[in-house]
Amino acid sequence: MSGLGRRGDALAGLSERSFDVLVVGGGIVGAGVLLEATLRGYRAALVERNDFASGTSSRSSKLVHGGLRYLARGEVGIVRDALRERANLLRRAPSLVRPMPHVFPLRSQVHRLAVRATLTLYDRLGSQPAHTLVSRDEIAARDPDLASLAPFGAARYHEAQADDTRLVFATLVAAVERGAIVANHIAALRRRRWGDRVRTALRDERGGATIEVEARCVVVAVGAHFGDARADFDWRAMALRPAKGIHAVLRVTPRDANVLIRSPRDGRYLNTLPWHGHVLAGTTDTPASREEIDDPRPSAEDVAYVLDAVRPLYPDSDKRVRAAWAGIRPLINAGGATTVGLSREDEIASPEPGVLAVAGGKMTTYQAMARRTMDLVDRNIGRRRASEEAPLDDPLPPSGKRLVSDAPFTRGELEAAARDGMVETLDDLLTQRVGITLVAPDAVREHARDWAKVVAPILGWDESRVARETEDVRTRAARFAPP
Repeated sequence: MSGLGRRGDALAGLSERSFDVLVVGGGIVGAGVLLEATLRGYRAALVERNDFASGTSSRSSKLVHGGLRYLARGEVGIVRDALRERANLLRRAPSLVRPMPHVFPLRSQVHRLAVRATLTLYDRLGSQPAHTLVSRDEIAARDPDLASLAPFGAARYHEAQADDTRLVFATLVAAVERGAIVANHIAALRRRRWGDRVRTALRDERGGATIEVEARCVVVAVGAHFGDARADFDWRAMALRPAKGIHAVLRVTPRDANVLIRSPRDGRYLNTLPWHGHVLAGTTDTPASREEIDDPRPSAEDVAYVLDAVRPLYPDSDKRVRAAWAGIRPLINAGGATTVGLSREDEIASPEPGVLAVAGGKMTTYQAMARRTMDLVDRNIGRRRASEEAPLDDPLPPSGKRLVSDAPFTRGELEAAARDGMVETLDDLLTQRVGITLVAPDAVREHARDWAKVVAPILGWDESRVARETEDVRTRAARFAPP
């Protein structure tokens, strides 16, 4: 695997070349657009102001799903498309996207009939394997705690689970292998039209240098950050209503399925997923303020909401919270609806000639969003390129000794990410590449120096750099500890 290449080479490539497509934003949507551009034969580059997958794309529920709750609201088209994309990802990325059983406890006979009818339609729209019903007696024989939540049994159906950060990484790697250039810690400052091209000023956030890049089309995919320097146009045209969602990581033995739990406060369903030997519980859905978009964090009340819901399954969950973190969903507005009721539709706008902006959607449909975006690029440029399909492989298969005893992250992953992942900081490595900070921030604070010394020869860090990176990542990891 070639990985993402050297950042210095990427900067040289950016300064020396003009492109057909420049993508601004290194989350899952931007990565998908970049890959689709390269599959259509375009010269393409991507820049990200912070690190790849450092925003919403590392703070998701880790699910690739059709969206059962959207079907209950009558959004059949969204569900059909999402189920098709789920099947595509299961086929194209089997090392990154895996089937995940879901258990839906049934609380009354009426509820049982309604859920069964919804799941029958779900199956007909393409969800496979088909759902089954499990009696309360069967559940009680294996899982008494779950049986207490399922007086009328449970429905069992399947979605898929994905490592979101690695899916971004794998998508970028697939694009780089086809000739794309990617660079992290690069801010897009301003644009100006120059004939049939758009010139974009870029600033290296690590070194301070500014360069200018030409492209026939610029695609802005910055999620909820429209309106800041990464978008540089009036984001209100996108009609966004960002929503905050938080997750708590519980140090408890996970079940083999995602058990859907109904909140006693408002009836909202939350996930309790197995994740790296822990349980990932969430998510909430509340409007996000401007400050939260820039720095989303869970409050003590957010975590309490999640714990109130999962307590019937995990009675001592209050004492088992190992990490908690927040992400921002860039939802498309729909009149006066609350964020809970907003659609997961995506929107593509052209705020100025030669510029496209894409927002909304979800991880499941990222490649469909990319195809629609590139269809518009084709029209703008005036040519249509044949596309192909790219397999996606886990860029960091586990190998070697575990970094900590109670989570499956390995030294081999750490070294491979340092070597192939365009890592600039220890936080890039531990949070966005390996992902251990999101599960075990306590272990990061304890072992950060040891792990920095492991990768120092690969990254060319001296002792003073190891000390600086260690101090910085310990401070950052503290933000993932439960409030």
